[in-house]
Amino acid sequence: KYFELAANKNFTAAHYQLGFCYETGFGTPAMPEKAFDFYEKAAKNGDADAFYRLGLCYLNKNNARYSPDTAFDCFKAAAGKKHPDATYQLGLCFKDGIGTEKNSFLAKQNFTAAAGLGNLDAAFMLAKEDLESVAKERDRLHEDLERAKKLHENLEVEITKSYANEVNELAKKSRRKRTCYGTNSTLCYDYRCIQQINRKAERVCNFQY
Repeated sequence: KYFELAANKNFTAAHYQLGFCYETGFGTPAMPEKAFDFYEKAAKNGDADAFYRLGLCYLNKNNARYSPDTAFDCFKAAAGKKHPDATYQLGLCFKDGIGTEKNSFLAKQNFTAAAGLGNLDAAFMLAKEDLESVAKERDRLHEDLERAKKLHENLEVEITKSYANEVNELAKKSRRKRTCYGTNSTLCYDYRCIQQINRKAERVCNFQY
């Protein structure tokens, strides 16, 4: 009753309070259309809370005036007046593409602004995004590590194959025929080639190929 008396005298705060009563059914039966009317009167006088509540009403699919685009405009107007909850809702609009195109940069910007104004939901959203970012970075590093291990294994295989081929070539060179005073020719090893084989093996074992 007193809110109505004050509203009749064009008292902005009373318009907002009546809108809240009619929206929530506080002290009177819930009447969404009347809630819209009183919120709009308060919003015309620049009331940030009224803009915020209007935005929520326009997002309610059960309301005849359901309009995500209008809700976005209401949240934007209230956020311009540094309304914490409206700024958070504006961030959600940008995050989910409600009444506007998705924009992760603007979403985070509004969440940060809302958290700075004391909105705990925005602070939680930022913390959640940070955790998700850390988890993604961890997974990326794990994938890089697995790729590096695979490359290392492949490299070891290629080094081993190359080493085996070179050893075979050196072994062939180490064999030469010698004539032993008129006796039949025999095969023997050139120990300089054998030393090269051993040095090659040491380099491979120390990954200095």
